[in-house]
Amino acid sequence: AKLSKVKDIVLAEMQKLSVEDVKQSDAREALRQRLISAISQIFPSKPDWEDPEPIRKVLFEEFVIQ
Repeated sequence: AKLSKVKDIVLAEMQKLSVEDVKQSDAREALRQRLISAISQIFPSKPDWEDPEPIRKVLFEEFVIQ
């Protein structure tokens, strides 16, 4: 159910980037941190599961620049 929200968050963050941003590793790292923060917001602040931080990493398989 949360997949569409996650996709929307990722697309919104990606639209903020320029081609130059994608080429810079520090900008990609900043994007990772923004995505972790934004996606974490859709989860409950006090979850029923053990781990309070369900998202630890964002991995990019590839960037396609158009």
